[in-house]
Formats: sequence, C-alpha cells, structure tokens
Amino acid sequence: MVWGMYDPVDELRGLGVHVRRTDLRTAWAIWVPDKSAVVVAAGLTRVQERCILAHQVQHLITPEPSDADADADAVERERLADLGAAERLVDGRSVRKLLTVAPGADRAAEALGVTRRVLDTWLHAHYRSKGEPTPWPAAERDSRCAVATLRP
Repeated sequence: MVWGMYDPVDELRGLGVHVRRTDLRTAWAIWVPDKSAVVVAAGLTRVQERCILAHQVQHLITPEPSDADADADAVERERLADLGAAERLVDGRSVRKLLTVAPGADRAAEALGVTRRVLDTWLHAHYRSKGEPTPWPAAERDSRCAVATLRP
C-alpha cells in the first residue's frame, strides 16, 4: 500500500467540522452548514470516504461565488473540488513508481488509496491537460453526483 499522509478527517476537525454517516440516496456527501457537519453516505469504503471528504474540504476552503449566476458555476466548482482533492491525495512520486509495476489505472488507484475518479482527475491535470499521453486510459466517470450542498 502506497497511501499518502494526507487525512481529510484531520483537516475537517481543524476546521471545526464534524463528519457524520447516514443513508443518502442521491449523493455521496452533503454539507450541512448550520450543523458544521459533512454527512457522508453510509456503506462507503475507506477509500471512497477519504476521497469524498477531501473533495468536501476543497469546497470548505474555497470561497463560494456571491453573484446571482452561482448555479452556472456549479460544474466548475465541482471540477475544482475534484482537482483540489486529487492534488492532496495523489503523490506524483508514487504515480511515477507505479508506472513500472501497476498493470492499469484501477490497480494504481488501489495502491494509492484513491478512487479511479481521483486518479483520473490527477492524471488529466498532470498529463492530458499538457497534451501528453497518460499512462493508463481514462475511466468512465460515475454518473452519481459526487456531492450535494444544503443551503439555508
């Protein structure tokens, strides 16, 4: 196991945010501002939960737009939260080491302790966005919404 040192639960604690688990049917996690809590879907693996919480950390530390067109920016905010989580969770040195031994991205993601989506996000930022070929082909994105936010 190559897992990095970053722990989103520790960062959330430092931000005064509690993590709760319950059955969620339409999202992996939701932010409940009046309770200062992130509610995570019960039944997730440790890896899934770690990645989702890292995504939530990004939302919490990135200011929300105040303009009326905030809904138009929702997709971009989700993309940036995915990217920020990937940057925190994926160690580039470990990826380079795995290039020689991992037969594919699924095995590399497993060794890194991240979901395939997180690894693909990192690969896009570090390879595809620069026009370089990626070491493993991109995965299909999970169609289930990564997060939902409850607003007062």
